Amino acid sequence: SRLPSLDGLRAISITLVLCAHLTGTRGFPLRLFPHFDAGNFGVRVFFVISGYLISTLLFSELARTGTISLGKFYFRRAFRIFPAFYATVAIVAVLSAFGLVSLAQGDLVHAVTYTTNYHYARGWNLGHMWSLAVEEQFYLLWPAALLLFGKKRGLHFAALFVLMGPVI
Repeated sequence: SRLPSLDGLRAISITLVLCAHLTGTRGFPLRLFPHFDAGNFGVRVFFVISGYLISTLLFSELARTGTISLGKFYFRRAFRIFPAFYATVAIVAVLSAFGLVSLAQGDLVHAVTYTTNYHYARGWNLGHMWSLAVEEQFYLLWPAALLLFGKKRGLHFAALFVLMGPVI
């Protein structure tokens, strides 16, 4: 039940992020998008795709069973993301211990707790974890909101949350 078009959009969004990072690299000869924040756009596209896919899975489970198994959902997400994520953080921590990379104060704590998006003084080497932090927070809250409120009220809750974001 894969959607090849979403795989293509995901590839494009990742490419936009990589290009944005490359253009910020000293000595990189090409600035592909001089007046367009390609990296930010790529991350947002990726978030939308991820939200759509996760919501589709959750809505399907809700329709099929009448409920959402939070334990199973969180278990699947943990095994999909945690191994590579924590291996990366561990490698960066070891490199930092040997003085090969530098970390800002609090980088490791915020990385392992998926709160890097709230750590504004983050360093470069783990600073990229902000996007995974946002995604993990979504994974934590959205299924619980659907289970608590149901599909229709959950969608209303999400819409209200989005509309209140700028006010908050």
